[in-house]
Amino acid sequence: MLAVDPAGGACELPRPGRHSPDGFEWGYGGSGPADLAWALLADAVGAQVADELYQRFKWDVVARLPRPGFALPAEGVRAWAAARAAGGARA
Repeated sequence: MLAVDPAGGACELPRPGRHSPDGFEWGYGGSGPADLAWALLADAVGAQVADELYQRFKWDVVARLPRPGFALPAEGVRAWAAARAAGGARA
């Protein structure tokens, strides 16, 4: 399970550095959430799947994560990705 606290608690995720110069964010649809979405997917199901699905994951999940912190089971990330990879409808 990944848990993030508002003080920036320890989080060992790949840092894509694709969009945000300021690092991971959540709770809205910006560049920090895009990087977090990619990192969560890459950690749970691999970089290739992350490359394909991270923008959808950002809007479906990361943009909706509560402030100031959250807990996100890796099983939930894998289930979300499996449903999308199988051609599942957008939630």
